Amino acid sequence: MAKTTNPVSRQTLRRKAKASAPARPPTAARVSQNSPKRKMAKPPASAPTPPRMSTRHKEALAAAEKGILPQAPDFTADTHKPYRKRLDALVALVETGDLAGLEAVEMIPPRSTSPKALHRYRDLAMTALRVRAR
Repeated sequence: MAKTTNPVSRQTLRRKAKASAPARPPTAARVSQNSPKRKMAKPPASAPTPPRMSTRHKEALAAAEKGILPQAPDFTADTHKPYRKRLDALVALVETGDLAGLEAVEMIPPRSTSPKALHRYRDLAMTALRVRAR
């Protein structure tokens, strides 16, 4: 038996079949109605959660709400050196009980631990001073 050669290759036949076939719908449209992807719904938006606080911070807040002034943070480490003058100014205002002065202090954005400690100290001191003023 002699082999007959086909003048049209298989690759050519595939290309022609692809070209004549109807276009497939986009991926999103191919998801069936019973698909698990289709059934997944976004959870409802909930109310914003309050920031998480450590136990030590909760205790300090509870003490401040009773009118007890917070202890100044320990800035003896070299990493806190640039912020020591700010801390000294805050401590002086807290010791004098100057609530208006504490509110007027311009605080830097809390991007590292030192400014965060300054913010926490000032806020707790303001809470304690407000309670004392009542």
